[in-house]
Amino acid sequence: MKNSFFYIAFLCVISVFSGCSEQERTGSLGETELYFNERLSSISVDGDSAFWIGSEAGDIWYMKQRKFQSYNIGADRIYKVATDSILPDGRICWVGIRNSGLQKWKLGQDGTCLMDKYAIPNKGCNYSVYDMLLAGASLYVATSQGLYVMPRSGKGELKLVYPSDDSETARSGRPFIVNNIRRYGPEYLLCATQEGLLKINLIDGKVALMNAGEPVYNVSVYDNKVYVLAKKKLLVEDVAGSVLYEVGLNFSPRIYYKLGNIHYFFADSHLFLSDDLKSFLSVPLRRKVPQFCNNVVATDKVNGFTVLITENALWNIPLHLGIFNANGEIVASCTEGDNMYYVNSKNELYCLRTGDSVAFKISDIPADEAVSGMMADGRYLYYISNKQVLKRMTVKRKYISNALFASSQVLYQSPTKITAFCLKKEEGRSCIYLGIQDDLVRIGADGKAVLVDALHNKYITSFYLSPHSDDLYISTLNDGVYYGKGNAYQLIKETEQNTFIRDISVTGGHKPLLMILTNHHLVCREYNDSVPLKGYNKLLKVNDSLLYALPESGLVKFIVGKEGIKEDGRYFHDIRFNPRASFVVNDTLYLGSNIGVMKLSAFSGTSTRWIDMESSVPSLKIWLLVVSFVLLVLLIVVMEYFRRKRSKRNAVKTHLDDIGGRLDSLSAMACFTGESDSKEVDRLKVLFSEIDVNTPDASGQIRALSEQIMKKNRDIALGLSKYLERQMQTIGEYDAFERAALLEESRMALATDNLESIVKQVEKNEKWIRTIAGLKERMTVYWRDMEETVCIDKVNGCLFREIHMLTDNVRIKDLAALESDIACLDECYHHIFTDDALEVVGEYILSKQEELRCMEPDGVTDALLAELEHIKGEMRKLDRIKLLKMLYPVDCHVTQLLVKEKIASLIKEYASIRNRVERENEERITKKFGTGLNMEIAECTRQVTVHIEKLITAFYENMVKTDKGILNDVLDFSNFGNQPARVLALLVACPKVKRLYIPGMLCVYGNLNPVISRLVNGKLKTNHEFLRDYVKANPTSMAFYILRLIE
Repeated sequence: MKNSFFYIAFLCVISVFSGCSEQERTGSLGETELYFNERLSSISVDGDSAFWIGSEAGDIWYMKQRKFQSYNIGADRIYKVATDSILPDGRICWVGIRNSGLQKWKLGQDGTCLMDKYAIPNKGCNYSVYDMLLAGASLYVATSQGLYVMPRSGKGELKLVYPSDDSETARSGRPFIVNNIRRYGPEYLLCATQEGLLKINLIDGKVALMNAGEPVYNVSVYDNKVYVLAKKKLLVEDVAGSVLYEVGLNFSPRIYYKLGNIHYFFADSHLFLSDDLKSFLSVPLRRKVPQFCNNVVATDKVNGFTVLITENALWNIPLHLGIFNANGEIVASCTEGDNMYYVNSKNELYCLRTGDSVAFKISDIPADEAVSGMMADGRYLYYISNKQVLKRMTVKRKYISNALFASSQVLYQSPTKITAFCLKKEEGRSCIYLGIQDDLVRIGADGKAVLVDALHNKYITSFYLSPHSDDLYISTLNDGVYYGKGNAYQLIKETEQNTFIRDISVTGGHKPLLMILTNHHLVCREYNDSVPLKGYNKLLKVNDSLLYALPESGLVKFIVGKEGIKEDGRYFHDIRFNPRASFVVNDTLYLGSNIGVMKLSAFSGTSTRWIDMESSVPSLKIWLLVVSFVLLVLLIVVMEYFRRKRSKRNAVKTHLDDIGGRLDSLSAMACFTGESDSKEVDRLKVLFSEIDVNTPDASGQIRALSEQIMKKNRDIALGLSKYLERQMQTIGEYDAFERAALLEESRMALATDNLESIVKQVEKNEKWIRTIAGLKERMTVYWRDMEETVCIDKVNGCLFREIHMLTDNVRIKDLAALESDIACLDECYHHIFTDDALEVVGEYILSKQEELRCMEPDGVTDALLAELEHIKGEMRKLDRIKLLKMLYPVDCHVTQLLVKEKIASLIKEYASIRNRVERENEERITKKFGTGLNMEIAECTRQVTVHIEKLITAFYENMVKTDKGILNDVLDFSNFGNQPARVLALLVACPKVKRLYIPGMLCVYGNLNPVISRLVNGKLKTNHEFLRDYVKANPTSMAFYILRLIE
């Protein structure tokens, strides 16, 4: 019990932790991009807001205040550009180039001019400059062959600083990579090299190597600390080389950069961010960052952006990154009492208490709803869904309560877009005002929606509710501002002159001031003053003299006084604040933006704090797992209790199950060995059924029964071997494909003397014998039913074919492979009894009647027509097999008539050919006589006589089926190829045939008149009465034509 309990407990704990494990966090930079139709390689700072941008193809751009001046110096990849001096007509610059060394250029508005190139020993100008730094009167250069220095004036030569003059680099030009140079105060230079961190004292010129033996990719200096980026780690040191702390990295960046408290690590296609060097955010980059040098990132201090070079574009990344404290863009917010509610782009609902700095997630809004606005009244939270639906939901302080019990309901469905909204307390109850496209809707506390006629056809853009009164101000797009009190609404004079109104604000005091924000101006009507503001979205009033406005990006502060409206500061140019998610509470601005919620003191533009959006909530999955775990433990305890209680009884049942299985096996064998064995097995089964597991002697009864079963098993095994031998004899009697294999398998089973093998083979043989015996019996029944039945192709013709095919296939195929053929055989047999088959029989009768009507009428044809008509009338009442048997003699007689007609036709054809040959012989000069003439006639009539011979055979084959008594008892033909039989067939076909032609037709030489005489006088006339009676009894018989020869 303990083992199973701990095993299941372990699985449950693993499930809980695996379900709650935090996945790797990723974020977005919110960057803007400027695309270059060329591959970029570096960016170099020139002052606070100007930059040099270098390309792979030797192009240089000077960028200041987003304006560009391009230069093409016809070189290779640009690693670094440093301004030496500024002239009236341009700048003198130091340029570091791949494989072209250090060059000095004049870059002016009129063009470029190369002033000098600087070579180094062993390499000349064929070296690369990765970085450079102007320090007083000296220029330090980081190259592919070490660190060099030269006078800033450019009049001297590059002198190797490190490695030393006796190094391999100095002697032969062996590469020694110096990645970048940084200044540490006025005393030191720090260089990242392939062998460690190089420190140069600018006062005494001493050179020291720190972190020796470890390649350093990047060195940076921030807050008097040295940040050293090495392989998968960041070392933070003091200038003396003492490691303050080390940060291990599970990624491999090549470039490090720090801005404020945010650390940037650049890899080829990823940026890793951290604000504590403990947890990292991975940001996949849409474009790769060049890794050839460290000069790929810089700070635009004036405009508030981090500038990053990618392969083909310049990125401006906001300095204020909210991905550490935000969890998606804030799309809507509202305030109610001490609570503030926020919804982000993931439809997560957060609650912030006034004065707190952490907002906690309290609910989730369905993912298919796009929230564009919110209101709250202490009881309900209202929100605009998909810009057309007003919904409300009850919210609690705890996420788990909302997840289990909170649900939203539709309060109002607008036919058009909702343009503005406002919640107002009227007599202590909440009323909601909605501006829908070109109308105002008032939703009372009872939930009823009413259109306000006074604002019909007015496009409402915003509401302003006075904090200490019931006054409601409503702005419209092009129809001015309305004032509402109670149920009355009136237009404020002269406001209709203001068009494209976006927002309004009203000051307090005895004479309130109306501030109107349009698409182009901020207007104070009472002071008759306006300030041009293009594209602003929201007014945030702090007090009567201070307000803020939200443009597309940033925040602008205004002072309102008797002198008018004056701008007093601009802040946060890189942040896009959401007007639907920004408000003022207690002289504090809460500004929802694309990177989170900023808390800002209204009287200090720099006293800011980001609200931390805490998204970790109790998971329903965890709660369910915990409850399931507790229930599972209880279930295990109960199950273990009953398991122990039933263990002894289960053991007895196991023995009984085993005996039951043995009895079933014994019963299966006994059915093959004889009735006495079967009765004995039945007796053992009765004993088995009488065992009661609850009696004390159950074990003894089971043991005794088991011994009897064992003894009977030996007896049956001997009988089973004999039964297998009898099966082998039966199998040998069948001419079937599987016979040899089954016999061989049976012999092998007997040879093994293994009871299981013998039983298996006996069952297999029995199944096969039953199958083939059943097939043979079925084919015999079908064949017996079809004896002496007419064969009609679409009725029973397929049955005849299937029987013949199955008879052949049994010899060449397994029975399993004949299942489809057997099914087809049954289908063909059952088809005979269908209505479709009956229709075919009717068509067959009609066809035979047509054939008879085409013949010369006589007694036989009339009798056959009458017989067919009778069968046709009765066929629906007749058994189908009987119907086919009745049609069989009719079919034979019709066939005989057709053969007779064909023979008569061939007799005529023979006479015609013979007459032609005789005529031609008479016309010859040399005539043929006797045998010669007969030979020629025989040659010319060969095809006819051969055909006649075949038809005579067919005639008698059909006549045997219908008139066998006539042929055997009257005519007494020993065979149908003798002369009397052949002569009779010709006489029946054409009684008037010339007797002289008969020998030629039968290919016989000589006179056949004696044969005819004996046939007529000796057989026909002597049986005249018999023939007459026979014809009367069988009017459809060919005896009619034989009788006609003697009458």
